[in-house]
Amino acid sequence: MPLYELVAIARAGGETYVKPLVKQAALTIINRGGVVRSMNNLSARELPYRIKAHQEYHQQGHYVSIVFDSAPTEIPALQRQLRLDTRVLRATVIKLADQLDRGVSGLPEPYLDAMGFPKAHSQKARNVRLQATPSTPAVPEAAHEWQVEAGKVPLPPVTEKPQA
Repeated sequence: MPLYELVAIARAGGETYVKPLVKQAALTIINRGGVVRSMNNLSARELPYRIKAHQEYHQQGHYVSIVFDSAPTEIPALQRQLRLDTRVLRATVIKLADQLDRGVSGLPEPYLDAMGFPKAHSQKARNVRLQATPSTPAVPEAAHEWQVEAGKVPLPPVTEKPQA
């Protein structure tokens, strides 16, 4: 499934418009077989120009973003639902990727930074450190060193050497 990002401007009015709108959009995506990867509240702001929507003029709006996977055939239904919703001033769906490689999150770099994921160079350094560690544990019965440290595998008995 391709990766998409929905960016919408909701009516200014606090959380009373935004939370139900984001919840409804996410449930629509999920009910149509999609996967929601992230939802971001981008805050209320002054609009760059006056927007007429649903026979009213608006000068402030609340920006939200949803990153999701979905079948391409489901996008027009989502866009139609958002276009008819009176809480939405503007909405657009952007295709971010056709298909993700295995093991890739698909989120843009700023989202990953905000969530605390490591950058690629630090991930490479971590992999080098992991490869440098010995693969055989000090205790033969333990599959990993952490099992000994956590008390999952008892330490072997210490045999004292007789003193001469």
